[in-house]
Amino acid sequence: MSAISIIIRAHNDAVYLPQVLAGLRRQTRRDFELIACDDRSSDCSADLLRSWPGVVVLPPEQNGYVPGKVLNRAVRAAHGDIVVFNNADAVIQDERWLEELVAPLADDHVAAVYARQLPRPDAWPMVQRDHEQAFGDNPQGPGWRHFFSLASSAVRRDLLLATPFSESLQYSEDVDWTWRMRKQGWLIRYAPSARVEHSHNYPPAALRKRFYNEGLADAAIFGDKPQPLRACLQAATDSARDLKYCVANHLWTGLLMAAPYRWRQKLAHDRGLRDYRPKQQ
Repeated sequence: MSAISIIIRAHNDAVYLPQVLAGLRRQTRRDFELIACDDRSSDCSADLLRSWPGVVVLPPEQNGYVPGKVLNRAVRAAHGDIVVFNNADAVIQDERWLEELVAPLADDHVAAVYARQLPRPDAWPMVQRDHEQAFGDNPQGPGWRHFFSLASSAVRRDLLLATPFSESLQYSEDVDWTWRMRKQGWLIRYAPSARVEHSHNYPPAALRKRFYNEGLADAAIFGDKPQPLRACLQAATDSARDLKYCVANHLWTGLLMAAPYRWRQKLAHDRGLRDYRPKQQ
């Protein structure tokens, strides 16, 4: 049976961490080490992580938070054959989460596995629909060009050591890494029975920031180009689908929220594609 290292990254996640740690204590598999990376939280997140017996605590990055650098350092500190990533706000839902998450890695052709993410009870209707598409009973993610989420996932450590995460990306380092693995012939799997609760209701400024940066990342990873007309069509189409979803599920608050949300999202992403400038070699 492969040894497991669980890496938790935190930043002001004290509201969720007790539930996450309680979820780890309930697991049917307990043969894992815990590695904690706290990014200078101003709440008690770091103390909560240190309370875990035998936890390996990594100090914050000195030159600012770069996801790839933090992840690569944590992977090097790990001892397991399998590295499990679980965000400090991804609340584990049952005692078989870990078993179900690592099970697909028994196939020697599988590089990485991602868990099912359930929206929080207060998730906005648009967020609920997005989660249903990506992580539902009949997910669309496997049919998209590429999809992966590191928020709750399991990866072969030897592959991460041989091919580390990019340290030049501020967003989508997980998408970049798994895309590179796929191009080498590795498989990426979804484990719907490994469930966590994890979602975000982004206010306007945060929504624009996130999708602008995802646009920058998509330009770097896939070579995508800006297409303003396509972005407008996507915004209109997704708004219409959101409205239909809200009516079907009696989510009336979403009727006024959907269109502004989608237009901000799609136009910010397209702006990121437009503003991307590849680094000169």
